[in-house]
Amino acid sequence: MHVTAEEFAARVAAGEIDLHWIRRMEGGREVRYGFARPRPGALPVLSANNAILAPGAGLLPARRLDHALWVGVAAPPELRAQRLRRRSPDLWARPDEVAHRLAEPAIDAHVHLVIDNHGELEPVAKAEIVTLVRALVR
Repeated sequence: MHVTAEEFAARVAAGEIDLHWIRRMEGGREVRYGFARPRPGALPVLSANNAILAPGAGLLPARRLDHALWVGVAAPPELRAQRLRRRSPDLWARPDEVAHRLAEPAIDAHVHLVIDNHGELEPVAKAEIVTLVRALVR
């Protein structure tokens, strides 16, 4: 859900947004991301961009991820560009932002496991992620 910066800050202050971080963008612009507080006893499964691990992202509360399993999903740069164009066609009106997003590394060095989501592995990548999460829950 997209909210204004003021709404985001209010939700963090109210405890509605638990884990949150900043993604540094082109021209010094910042975008804030966050997840709602998980229900008690739930195994949170979160999907985030690489900015969650970037220096200066201000990931809070970082202690919640001390024992997290970090899974990266990889694709070559040209495929990432094609997917970005397909998923966010309006973004291409902002070439500086497109260049910034595509310049970010596809996989962060901090991930524990990489799932290749391209080529012959693309058809099975989603199912493999689901299988992994199910195995962790058991």
